[in-house]
Amino acid sequence: MPFQLRSFTTDAQVRYVFLHGELDSRELCILNIYAPSSDDAELFCRLQCELVSCGGMPIIWAGDFNCVLDRALDRSTPKLGTKPHMTSMLCGILDNLHFVDIRREMHPTSTTFSCYSPTHGAYSRLDRFLLGNDGSLDILRVGYQVRFLSNHYPLLLECGTHSPRLAIPLWRMQSELLGDHEYRHDIQEVLAGYFSENWTTALSRGLEWEALKVVIRGVSLAKTYGIRKKLDREGRAVRGHIGALWSRLDSYVRKDF
Repeated sequence: MPFQLRSFTTDAQVRYVFLHGELDSRELCILNIYAPSSDDAELFCRLQCELVSCGGMPIIWAGDFNCVLDRALDRSTPKLGTKPHMTSMLCGILDNLHFVDIRREMHPTSTTFSCYSPTHGAYSRLDRFLLGNDGSLDILRVGYQVRFLSNHYPLLLECGTHSPRLAIPLWRMQSELLGDHEYRHDIQEVLAGYFSENWTTALSRGLEWEALKVVIRGVSLAKTYGIRKKLDREGRAVRGHIGALWSRLDSYVRKDF
C-alpha cells in the first residue's frame, strides 16, 4: 500500500520531517522526529503548530523522542525530581491533541525498553509511535525488532485502513501445463538461464525462491495466454467450417424441394 507524498516540511537541523500525503486514497500526516538530547521545549512548541495544521486528518508521529513519558515504566532505573521542560511540553501536546502512545495502549504495564545508554548505565523507552485522529487507521501490530548497528531497537508499526479493498486473486499453476511438451521445454530453458544468472551466495535462498516463483508464474501465464489464443483461433475456424457446411446443406435441401 504505497504512500503518495503531497508535501513535506522540516527544520534547519533536520530534527524532524513532516509529511503530508495519501494512503489508500485517504489523507494522512506522518511526523518523524529525532529529538536532541538537550532539553529543547521550543522544538515541541513548533511541532505542536505543525500538528494543529493537520485538522482532523489521521497523524502518525514516530521516532526518537529522547525523553520518557512514564518515569516508572519507561526507565530501568526510575529517576525522581522535576520533569524536563521537553517532557512536560510533550505530555501537554498529547493531552491537548488527544494523541495515543499506541504501544503503551496495547501493553499498559510493559517494561520493554528501546535503547541502552552506556553513559547512564540504564535502559529506557525513548522510541515510540503516537497516533492522533486515528479513527481511519486499523492497527495490526506494533513491536520492537532485533537491534543491529544502533543502540536503539527498531520499532515496527503495521496498520491498514478501514476502507474495503478488493482481494487479489491467488494464482495457482495449472498442472495440465506439465503435459505440454513445448511448455516443459520452455520452462527448462528459462530456469537454466535464471539459475546461471541469479544463483549467488549474496541473497538468501528464501528471497531467490520468491523471485523464481515470479519467473515461473510469468512463463506459465504467457503459455496459458498462448494456448487460449490458439484455441480461440481453432474455435473460430471450426465455427466457420460448420457455418459453411450448414449453408451447403441448406442449398441442397432447397433444390430437393
